[in-house]
Amino acid sequence: MISATSAIMLVLLALVVGYAIGAPLGVIIGLVSTAATKLFSFWNDHELAPKRRGGREVDAGSAPQLVAILNELSQRAAIPTPRLYVIDSPRANATAAGRDHRHASICVTTGLLHALTRDELAGVLSHELAHVLRRSALTKTAASTLGAAISLLPLFGPFLGLGIGLSLLLLFIALLVAVLGQLAIGRAGEYAADECGARLIGRPDALAAALRLVSTDDADFDAVANSQVATALLAFGKRLVGPRRDNPFSAYPLPTNRIAALERLSREMGSAVDEFRKS
Repeated sequence: MISATSAIMLVLLALVVGYAIGAPLGVIIGLVSTAATKLFSFWNDHELAPKRRGGREVDAGSAPQLVAILNELSQRAAIPTPRLYVIDSPRANATAAGRDHRHASICVTTGLLHALTRDELAGVLSHELAHVLRRSALTKTAASTLGAAISLLPLFGPFLGLGIGLSLLLLFIALLVAVLGQLAIGRAGEYAADECGARLIGRPDALAAALRLVSTDDADFDAVANSQVATALLAFGKRLVGPRRDNPFSAYPLPTNRIAALERLSREMGSAVDEFRKS
C-alpha cells in the first residue's frame, strides 16, 4: 500500500508533470497516473508488502503454533487462511495486507512472537484478520485515491479566474484535508478492527493485554505511526499514562484509548453472557 507521505509525493509529482505538460490536460494525466500506481500497489499488495519488509513465508512445519492459531481464527471467520510471514525484527509489530479474503497476507515480527503469550498472540492475529475481513486495504486505497483527486482539483483554479495565489492556498487546504481524512479513516479502522477481532476470538482482554505488555518508546511509536500509515495496520505503544485525545495527525489511536474501548467491550460481552445465563 501507499502511505500518506507517498501519496503526497505522488500528488506533488503530478502537479509538476501537469504544469510541464499544460493543465488541465496535464492535471488529468497526473491524476490517471497516480490512480494507476495506487491500483497496481493495491492489486499486488499481499505479495509486495511482505517482500518490502523482508518477511519470510512460514508454514505448519516451520511455525506450527503460529499457523495453528491463524488457521483456527480463519475457520471461525469462514475465510481462507491468509499467507503468513515472519519478519526478523526486535520491534513488536504485526501487519495485514491484501485486496480481498483470497489475496491476503499477515506479517508478524520475531519481537512480537517473543513478547506475547499464546492468548495475546491470538488477540493480535484476530485484529489483523479483522483487517482482512473488513477489507481495510480497499478502504485505504479508495481514501488515498480520493484524497489525491481532491488535491489536484485546485489546479483548475487559474482557468476559473481564481488566480495563482488563491489556487495555491486551495491546494494547501486540499492536501491538508486529504491527509487528515486518510489518517482519520486509519484511526477509525483500528478501533473497528479491535472490536471485530475481539468478538472473533471472544477475548477482548487478550488484545488489551498485548497492548499493555508490548512497550515502545513514545518517540519510536510516533515514528512508526506516522511513517507507516497504510502499511502497518497494527502498532503498539507504551503510552499508558491515562486517556487522552487521539492525535489528528497520527494514523493510530493512542494505546490507552484502544485498551479502554476493549475493556468496555469486555464488560459488555460479560454482561450479555450473564443475561443469557439468567434467562
